[in-house]
Amino acid sequence: MEGVDRAREQVQERLDRLTAGEQSPRVNQETVVTTGDQYRAAIDRSLEGVFRIRVAITNDAGEVLVTPGDDGMGLPCGETDPGEPIDTAARRIARGQAGIDCRPREAVEATIRGIRNEDEPGSDAVYRLSVVYAADAVDPDAASENHRWEPTHAVDAPL
Repeated sequence: MEGVDRAREQVQERLDRLTAGEQSPRVNQETVVTTGDQYRAAIDRSLEGVFRIRVAITNDAGEVLVTPGDDGMGLPCGETDPGEPIDTAARRIARGQAGIDCRPREAVEATIRGIRNEDEPGSDAVYRLSVVYAADAVDPDAASENHRWEPTHAVDAPL
């Protein structure tokens, strides 16, 4: 399937850029099975060069900012815009979700997610990239009141 092959190339290009620096992020792989609609949406998002990003923002005390989400409190997260640099996306997501400015440092974890179509068990997996990006808070006191700072050991994310 041409879309699946191009999506794989997009993920590999982004991953190559992430791992080209001196400090390469830890890379994980996982496989999930979704409905046909979610599978096709994953192809479309991957072809657009869009991937998921979580921002691990720390303050001077070494605490991590967590925000409310669908699954409880977690790192600010969102998707890159097509072709958007990761550090730009990290700043945008931090500002939009937590009302805080940050100084992005580096990608600390990348997960390659193989997505399979449950409606067509023999179909090829489409690949999506998810990145955890470490950043420093510019003004930790500016965080929105429904967000809070947690000790790093209480947060399920690499820092």
